[in-house]
Amino acid sequence: MARERKAWRSRRTLTASLAAVGIVLAFLPPGLASLKKPEEFKIGIKAQDRGDWRGSVDLLRKSLEKLPEDGELVRIYGTKYKSYLPHYYLGLALYKQKDCPAALKEWEECLGLGAILKTEEHKEFLGYYAKCEEQAR
Repeated sequence: MARERKAWRSRRTLTASLAAVGIVLAFLPPGLASLKKPEEFKIGIKAQDRGDWRGSVDLLRKSLEKLPEDGELVRIYGTKYKSYLPHYYLGLALYKQKDCPAALKEWEECLGLGAILKTEEHKEFLGYYAKCEEQAR
């Protein structure tokens, strides 16, 4: 009987704690709530998956207007995650459209921010960057 009461109190305490956390999260100031990445980034990546490079450019530019890149993982769909690197992916879309000068400009910005250096995309980035640099010469 004593064990049952103790277990009941533990569950009640846990439930109350979770409710309190939920209330705090619901009332976060807008600045803290913006940790969520712009939807345009996710849609832009999906457009790239379909080969829609032009559509991707517009979406990624909108994403950049809302939030600068930080390299944190973003769930695109299902179990597909990408690092939040709108400059990199914007550069990739421009590269795929054979606009190396514009792609290099975006990639320079990406390098300047440094977020890509800590991501899985870094190796792929270096390959595209080198190819585009050669084509721009």
